[in-house]
Amino acid sequence: MNKSIRTYDDLAIEQQRLVSLLKTQEATIKVDIAGVKEGLKPLGKAFDVVNKMATRDNTAPVINFGMRWV
Repeated sequence: MNKSIRTYDDLAIEQQRLVSLLKTQEATIKVDIAGVKEGLKPLGKAFDVVNKMATRDNTAPVINFGMRWV
C-alpha cells in the first residue's frame, strides 16, 4: 500500500486487504503442494520397486517350513 494509514478506517481496510492477500497466497501454496505431490508419485513408485528388490522377503521360508510338517 502506497498511502499511509491515518485513521482507524484506513487500518481496517488495510487489514482486510492483507487478510485477502493471505488467503490467496494460502490457496496458491496448496495448489503448488498438490502439484509437487502429484509429480513425485512416479518417483515414489520407483523407490518402492527398488526397495522390494533390495530387501529379503521373509514370508516364503515361514510358509515353506509350515508345509514341510503337513
